Amino acid sequence: MKKIIDVSKFQQRRYGLLDGIEIFIVVKSQNQIERRRRMIEPKKKNRYGRFKPFPTSTGLLVKGKFKNDNIDVKWKKELREPRHIKRMSNSKLIITEINRLLVIDSNGDIVRSYEDPFFGYLHTIDLSKDEQRALVVSSGYDALFEIDLKTGKKVFEWFAWEHGFNPAEDGTWYAVDKSIFEQYTKKGKRAVYIDPKNYGEQGVTTANRVAHPNAAIYDFRTEKERPSAILILGHNGLLTRIDLTDGTLEKLYDRLCVMAHGIFPTKENGFMITQTTIGEWLWLDKNHEEEIIFDFKRMAGKAPGTENSEWIQQVVPLDGSKALAIDANRGLIAFDYENEVYSIYSTDENWCVQDLLILQ
Repeated sequence: MKKIIDVSKFQQRRYGLLDGIEIFIVVKSQNQIERRRRMIEPKKKNRYGRFKPFPTSTGLLVKGKFKNDNIDVKWKKELREPRHIKRMSNSKLIITEINRLLVIDSNGDIVRSYEDPFFGYLHTIDLSKDEQRALVVSSGYDALFEIDLKTGKKVFEWFAWEHGFNPAEDGTWYAVDKSIFEQYTKKGKRAVYIDPKNYGEQGVTTANRVAHPNAAIYDFRTEKERPSAILILGHNGLLTRIDLTDGTLEKLYDRLCVMAHGIFPTKENGFMITQTTIGEWLWLDKNHEEEIIFDFKRMAGKAPGTENSEWIQQVVPLDGSKALAIDANRGLIAFDYENEVYSIYSTDENWCVQDLLILQ
């Protein structure tokens, strides 16, 4: 039976829940105050994102430590719209920029870069068990790729436009294959040939994407030789499974909010998903049924002007029963759901925090 947990009823501990723990923080951009203003209007239209391209922002990778109710910053490195970071077994890290995958060392220095013409508005990355391959979500091109990390070449590609997600909301049909584009136009359809030379590192603007995939992880539960991918489609509110051999899509859960984000597996073969725009952390069981909902909507401490808006970028599970919610309107909410306590850590008010990695 579904359980709903109101996090606002937990006891607040102003200091101490994660104090002393080091952290990497991925800051997508340094204009959070302005972004809050822009978040409110799209909610009325139920369509999030840009209709026109904005200049690419300068973000940060920050190394710091939780201290009292703030982050004690050790160092910062500038990156171009970074969004997601993963730890590798060789003490290296892998992080997405807007159009590159970067392997970096513990000091934030670049060890290797991976690029592709269809890398645009990159979101998440996941690693295969042997760390020879990586799943990359290219939101700008409504795409999912698998990359061989040794050669840097794509070994799998999946475009939403070729798997049932066409046309766009305005009736435009997208094609990355010139012959398919010509077929559309011969049938009298309003079509666009997506040549990455013309769209660049951001790809199709956010609001004009047909699916906006924004999070993917490997699914190692199947008995197949090749794992599948679990993929969130942000515009459609869909949790899907993508077969990495033939690209077929299976719908697993179709009641996500618009722009749901981070996804993690549970120990019981279910999934933890952040319901970004409705302020919830959803746990699905192994049958993709709702098991637990952590509700943040009644928590105090919101930035002025955001009272009717929620934007929890993602919730990152930590050791035991602890987790950390990246809340654009309240701060970093560290909470322990078994002991029912929480602390809120503040960051620079202009940091648009997208992801984080605890160092323990």
